[in-house]
Formats: sequence, structure tokens, C-alpha cells
Amino acid sequence: MAMDEKEIIARNLATYRKKAGLSQIEFAKKLNYSNKNISKWETGETTPNVFVLRKIAKLFGISVDDLINESTADKQEEVVAKVNLDECKNEFLGWLCFY
Repeated sequence: MAMDEKEIIARNLATYRKKAGLSQIEFAKKLNYSNKNISKWETGETTPNVFVLRKIAKLFGISVDDLINESTADKQEEVVAKVNLDECKNEFLGWLCFY
């Protein structure tokens, strides 16, 4: 059975978040949203708007297309590397962190 767009986005969000090693709370803090929002997105109850999708894609080092298309959440190494690099920048470089 084919998944609808909400289900695809929900699955991809959860998959990318988990592959990046983030809890819903950690993910929410990075986006300045509540973990309740994250839960609703990952269950397909609601869907993030396009601006939030862009922010999420940037966080994971992927495109918005990767979030909205089926079978695209297979980039574990790229996602983990991007999130870990950002964490390293934030923790160790502080205000010297350049994006």
C-alpha cells in the first residue's frame, strides 16, 4: 500500500532524527519547537510548514526533497556527520563557530 505524503514526511522525519542520534526533545530544542510538535509531525497528525522543513533539511545536511520523498532516509552517515559537526562547532568553538 502506498503511503500518503503526510506518512512519508512523518516516517522520514523520525528516521533522520533517530539516525542522527537525537531524542525528540533534543531535536525540538534545535528547532525551537516543543517535543509535542515533533511527536505530532512524526505520527503524521500534523506536518511542518515549508519553512520548518527547510530548517530541518539544513540541520541534517539534506534537501527538502529528501524529507518529502519516499525511500530517501537512507543517508545515515551524511546525517550523523552533519549533526555531529554542528555539535562540535557549538560546543568547542563557541562564538568562533562559522557556518
